[in-house]
Amino acid sequence: MKSLKSRLRRQDVPGPASSGAAAASAHAADWNKYDDRLMKAAERGDVEKVTSILAKKGVNPGKLDVEGRSVFHVVTSKGNLECLNAILIHGVDITTSDTAGRNALHLAAKYGHALCLQKLLQYNCPTEHADLQGRTALHDAAMADCPSSIQLLCDHGASVNAKDVDGRTPLVLATQMSRPTICQLLIDRGADVNSRDKQNRTALMLGCEYGCRDAVEVLIKNGADISLLDALGHDSSYYARIGDNLDILTLLKTASENTNKGRELWKKGPSLQQRNLTHMQDEVNVKSHQREHQNIQDLEIENEDLKERLRKIQQEQRILLDKVNGLQLQLNEEVMVADDLESEREKLKSLLAAKEKQHEESLRTIEALKNRFKYFEITELLNDVERLKQALNGLSQLTYTSGNPTKRQSQLIDTLQHQVKSLEQQLADADRQHQEVIAIYRTHLLSAAQGHMDEDVQEALLQIIQMRQGLVC
Repeated sequence: MKSLKSRLRRQDVPGPASSGAAAASAHAADWNKYDDRLMKAAERGDVEKVTSILAKKGVNPGKLDVEGRSVFHVVTSKGNLECLNAILIHGVDITTSDTAGRNALHLAAKYGHALCLQKLLQYNCPTEHADLQGRTALHDAAMADCPSSIQLLCDHGASVNAKDVDGRTPLVLATQMSRPTICQLLIDRGADVNSRDKQNRTALMLGCEYGCRDAVEVLIKNGADISLLDALGHDSSYYARIGDNLDILTLLKTASENTNKGRELWKKGPSLQQRNLTHMQDEVNVKSHQREHQNIQDLEIENEDLKERLRKIQQEQRILLDKVNGLQLQLNEEVMVADDLESEREKLKSLLAAKEKQHEESLRTIEALKNRFKYFEITELLNDVERLKQALNGLSQLTYTSGNPTKRQSQLIDTLQHQVKSLEQQLADADRQHQEVIAIYRTHLLSAAQGHMDEDVQEALLQIIQMRQGLVC
């Protein structure tokens, strides 16, 4: 059996396709970063991102990329109704076609997105537009097996007998795809059951060739003529035989016998013929009514299912939005806490630096006070020694003038001499410590002379200079 896809698909249409590719290349030359971001957001189904990018000046959702697609076509192909609403509200050329000549209505019908198709029809998207293969959106809906899309397109004036470049109607394509429900729906909408393609083949012939038994049965019940011949003189039985389908051959044989019986009844007389025709017409009317009622019930059930799915999706979306808002609030609070901690850390760092500086100043002050204390201690010892010496000299002179000293005077002299010795020892110790300090400062002075002078050395030298000046004075 021949491949159905290869028979339904026309690969190369050189003229229009090349012009479509040239148009896509021209659009792609203007493609910018905002177009790229918009396309990625559309592919993810990110409605908020799509809306925010559309708000930028000069963004066109109908612009084609290097692959000949637009954002408008992508959201329609994916059935993303919210993104489609955002684009339609923003404004877009509703008739924009891709490189295959298909508009958004074609894509919604092809992928069975009835809600998107309904929205496009509300914006007056043309139903008669044909792609490069000459197919309308109704052709795509017939192959997609989507009854609700068929109903919507027919309600908006789509032609049920429109033919593509091969002369095939939506009924022919639905038969080849073995879609019995779609076949019946198209016939109820006025499709010509005996319509022929460019090779004079009917839907019945193609259904027999591809072994679509259920579709063939629907066609026969709705009056398909089994005796018609194609351009080569072949009837439906020939196509059933090359398809090697015994069930279809049985159907055709039964239909042929019924047709012969009808002819015999016609020959027997008008009265019997009239009764049989009336009976057959009543049966057809009853079956037609039953089918319409069943179709209405199926559509209502499908509509309820779609509504329920939409409600669930909206509920899930609200839950996700609430979670996102909660996470955003939590993130904002954490950012504020982090900012507060950073500010507090900077304050503590500044306070610590100030305290360290204050500590260093205190250490320098203590050192300076120690040095001053040593200086004053040495000066005081020198004064005490000088006074004691003067007192001792005075006593010696007094003893010398008065002759022999008294016992009290001798004791006083001994005491003063002992104090002088003690003070001289303290003075020697203090002088020794002072010399050690001077030696240390001389070392610092030598370092300063060699170019190694820091703030502590400078301050120490200043103190030495002050001490020397004090001693001189």
